Amino acid sequence: MSSAVLVLNVSYEFLNVASLERAVKLIYKGKAEIVEAIPGRQIGSSTFKIQMPSIIRLLYYICRP
Repeated sequence: MSSAVLVLNVSYEFLNVASLERAVKLIYKGKAEIVEAIPGRQIGSSTFKIQMPSIIRLLYYICRP
């Protein structure tokens, strides 16, 4: 897994670009949701499968100056 994923704040503001591995961890832990996924590409394990994200949105607000 070496793709980059755009990370947005809860208000859809740009925050960061994260690794695909970090994005999947945030989704799995319930801290983010997929906004845009790559069609036809799935990743996961035997118990957890999601579409490969290209953009995710955090479900909580990060205050940035």
